[in-house]
Amino acid sequence: MELDRKAFHFDLDNESVKRFYTGKRNAWSDIQDFLESHSFEKPQYSGYESAENIVMSYQRAYGTIDEMMYKFPWFQKCVKAATFTEIGESYDVKEFLENGMQLSLPLRPDTRKELHFDLGMAALSENYGSIRPNAWRGAWTLIRIFMERNGFVHTQFSGYESKTVMAIDRAMAVMEELQQRYPWFKDSLLAASLTEVGERHDALSYIKGSSGIIVPVPTHSLGLEEPDFFGSEIGDMKSATAELSKRNGSEPPKDLNKAH
Repeated sequence: MELDRKAFHFDLDNESVKRFYTGKRNAWSDIQDFLESHSFEKPQYSGYESAENIVMSYQRAYGTIDEMMYKFPWFQKCVKAATFTEIGESYDVKEFLENGMQLSLPLRPDTRKELHFDLGMAALSENYGSIRPNAWRGAWTLIRIFMERNGFVHTQFSGYESKTVMAIDRAMAVMEELQQRYPWFKDSLLAASLTEVGERHDALSYIKGSSGIIVPVPTHSLGLEEPDFFGSEIGDMKSATAELSKRNGSEPPKDLNKAH
């Protein structure tokens, strides 16, 4: 079953940004403002997540990308990596470790879990407890080794994902064991979350126009199991955008699906 929320991760090629960016501030700020105006939020760590009170279908998510490419033509030329990941409920690891919060029962226990965290550099260097200067810089390697031994893999973007389905109480138990082994982890933690994750889809091929993405139709919204190629939402959005462009005398955005 498709999870209700979506996470969008992307990377821009710096040299391409220098060549093609035409805005007045910087590319990342423009993208952040746009996505936040379209029901996405930026956590403290990398990436964007759709708001928890919004059901973000694939049609709506890719429709947002269509709008962003129309508003920022340079985005298509500069992006070098992009994915959409289905995500569900998020749990505050920092609060759990500090206060022992009660865990709510997940709606979908049969999901993998993804950990994201940020450590404060000053706090880490103070709490690490080594007589060797700069030894604290090895903290991330120790965390990685520990997480990989406990069924997680490091992702291309910041964070760790469980290799297989993992119950939330099992994932939190891993976090407790981590902070027991390395007390500096909790003491240096700025933010951390465990999130339900589902399928990950290649958004780069869609953005570059090299292939179409078969968008699963959410069963809770349409009651259909077969995939819908881009779906009616995107078609309606593109038609409306093209009509608005004609009225304003401007060129409508390129239809990436018909370009090849």
